[in-house]
Amino acid sequence: MPQDKALLVVSLACVLMVGGCKPGPDSSNPGGRASERQGSDPAQLEKIALSGESDFVRLDAVEKIDDPQALERIALAAQSDSAKVCLAAVGRIRDEDTLMRIIDKAKYREVTVLALEGIKDEGKLLAIACAGQDTVTSSEALDRLKDQGALLRVVQGAAQQLIRSAALERITDEGVLTMIASKNDDPVIAVCAVARIKDSEKLRQVIAANRNDSVRTSAIENIMDAAVLERLREAFPDPEDMTRMMVENRLQAVRAGAAPQPPESR
Repeated sequence: MPQDKALLVVSLACVLMVGGCKPGPDSSNPGGRASERQGSDPAQLEKIALSGESDFVRLDAVEKIDDPQALERIALAAQSDSAKVCLAAVGRIRDEDTLMRIIDKAKYREVTVLALEGIKDEGKLLAIACAGQDTVTSSEALDRLKDQGALLRVVQGAAQQLIRSAALERITDEGVLTMIASKNDDPVIAVCAVARIKDSEKLRQVIAANRNDSVRTSAIENIMDAAVLERLREAFPDPEDMTRMMVENRLQAVRAGAAPQPPESR
């Protein structure tokens, strides 16, 4: 009997050891337990992402959500209580219309920048740059525009002069600069465009098209070609005309500068 009793004790110990090896709930990882409970129910995942017990749990839920509208709701709500959750939600959004709405309602620059990184459509970037809701957002959108035509439209239509000037600085095509100087109603922008035009014939075109005195004066002062100035003088036959007088003065200066200088006396 003692021997049988000993065998019984050994058998019981083996059962307990096997049972003890079975993994149980890990109290050190509440996120793991929550993740198991989440499953794949979209409504439940969104609820956990919005109000989970920790950022770990909420981020885990966000990673399982693909619906852009749900991610939009999470991102906007999380702006007030968790930057990590907010940015994680924005980073998963691929729909550009949704990202546009995020930008419109973003409270922080980091959210705006991340949303802008997901927008590739130049039409949308152009709309943001021109909207003028705030300088930072418009500037970030402008930085992503590459096409000279798109930059021209910013110069022509942006709500803020600061953004118009920044767009102008990135335009290198003299044909585009001539168009801006000839047609822009803002003399500050037009004069800035003139300052970047080197071709004398294009400057003559600006003078013919833009009647603003400041713009014309700037264009005349930048002309270096005497032949262009002579043609321009013919376009203003009245000797008392202010533009004619400026052209005459500039022509004399250009001719004087082109004339050979006398040798220095020793």
